[in-house]
Amino acid sequence: MNSYLSKCSTAAMMFGIDLNMSPPQDDASEPADQQEEQNSQQQYNNEEPVNNEATWEEASGVEEPIHEEASGAEEAIHEEASAVQKPIHEELTNEERYGIFFALMVINTQNGQVLKKDKQVIASLLDTTIRTVERIWERALKQIEKGEKVDVSNQKPGRVGRKRKDLDLSRVVTIPLNRRRTLRGLSKALGVSCTTLHSRFEWGHLRRHSNKLRPHLNLSNIVKRLKWCLAMCEDYWSATRELDNIAYMDEKWFNMTGEVNNYYLLPEEPDPLRTLHHKDSIAKVMFLAAVAKPRYGKGGEVTFDGKLGIWAFVTESPAQRTSENRDKGTLELKSLKVTRDVMRYYMCEKLIPAIQEHWPDEDEGQTIYIQQDNATPHILPDDSVFR
Repeated sequence: MNSYLSKCSTAAMMFGIDLNMSPPQDDASEPADQQEEQNSQQQYNNEEPVNNEATWEEASGVEEPIHEEASGAEEAIHEEASAVQKPIHEELTNEERYGIFFALMVINTQNGQVLKKDKQVIASLLDTTIRTVERIWERALKQIEKGEKVDVSNQKPGRVGRKRKDLDLSRVVTIPLNRRRTLRGLSKALGVSCTTLHSRFEWGHLRRHSNKLRPHLNLSNIVKRLKWCLAMCEDYWSATRELDNIAYMDEKWFNMTGEVNNYYLLPEEPDPLRTLHHKDSIAKVMFLAAVAKPRYGKGGEVTFDGKLGIWAFVTESPAQRTSENRDKGTLELKSLKVTRDVMRYYMCEKLIPAIQEHWPDEDEGQTIYIQQDNATPHILPDDSVFR
């Protein structure tokens, strides 16, 4: 037995086969049955004789659980029978099947042949039948004779079980896009169940695509965009430039207060009361923000953080009449309506001075470009007043 284990241990353990498993012993229950019979016979001999002349009063005072002992004995018999019953053989994994092949190859190489007892040892180690081992070995030998690559893996996947439903997905392209937004709508158009279509989606027969609306570009738009992209390159053959001389500006709306705010108060401090006519009436203020590309030194320190500034489009104006909130003439902070003239004023009075103040001195004498989007209030590139 040890000689056979040593022959197949080298190859079989490489594929996850536990060679330390002891083979199931079908006759292991026989000594246990003999020992149980001896114990029952000895117990029967040691029992005291029953007095048949006992009175009815004495017998009625003693309760003997005859039925409980009988039921307990039956349960013990069933448990013992289930323990002795040999388990059903499970399907061998591909690693175990290849382990059988390599173990038999090692034995065949050393001894020149594979005997039946060699197959019995391997079958007992894997708790399978000898016919399974023989079938794997015969299949491998046929493949070797034909000069094919040895493949002893399980052939059941794809050949057994429920077959896939024949579904012609080529019809999907003929269905309008508005009926293909959900799997349920597509399944209704194809006349199949949604579960079947979802399975095909998981198998990769369908793909989900998020489509976004794009601006319509005519020929002049395309030419302008191409010219702008070329302007971002130093020449036609090099990559884009560093963009160190561009300031980016844009507008941003901010609410004066939030519908729900968190505050930290003392235990005895009362809760603040904030009132408003309606939550949709929260005042909003527009800000103009400008940033640039940050710069770093040789050691990684920040030499220019790129923050140029942020300015609110507000103005202070006196109240025109007296109310319960303030008197006439009190200065109030009100939002400005952002027009092209207001934007031109902020760029000349706010943005350009901030660029002159915060821009690195190493770019002195270079041209700084201001990048803006196509919002209506923004000034035009050829604005004569701004120039």
